[in-house]
Amino acid sequence: DGGMAEYSRIDQRVLNGDEGCYLLPLADSIPAGIAALIEPWTCVIASYMIENRNAPLKGGSALIAAENGNRIIYETGKPLADAKPAKISVLNLSPQAVDLIKKEIPSAKIEILASIPEKETFDDIFLCGLRRENAERIAKLANRNAVISFIGDYPDEAWSFDIGGIHYNGWFYQGAKTNVLSDAYGRNVR
Repeated sequence: DGGMAEYSRIDQRVLNGDEGCYLLPLADSIPAGIAALIEPWTCVIASYMIENRNAPLKGGSALIAAENGNRIIYETGKPLADAKPAKISVLNLSPQAVDLIKKEIPSAKIEILASIPEKETFDDIFLCGLRRENAERIAKLANRNAVISFIGDYPDEAWSFDIGGIHYNGWFYQGAKTNVLSDAYGRNVR
């Protein structure tokens, strides 16, 4: 109903949210008009301070996921190779693509997944020619300040992603139409 409403109904979604209680304690001396503007103005200020990464996280974790049967050989590219992720999880990549990743980033621990992970999260996620429903599930596996990259050519259709994650979790979505994973980075991130 808005922060300027005379009365608001607060239920369990506010009191017991994903990260605890969403209510902010305020001193009785703070005027109601100022109290109502604290959260939205904080969002405005924060929007000017956003610094999305323009390269994969150094020493982080990456997930490279394709559809079952995808035989495209994806190259890491220099920024991903230079970041030297500690762990790279791969889903449905061809053996040739996995071998190339091992060659380009020999220090990384490579984990070959049989299915979409349920609980694990990642710093950099590469969605390689995935169907919408799989891409939507995998994108939710992003750590705070993660970068989610669409690799390949995607059709124009309605997708469902957690827009709140952009704001509250610092998720950044980007893409490239090539088969080089790093090509998604270093573009206009604003």
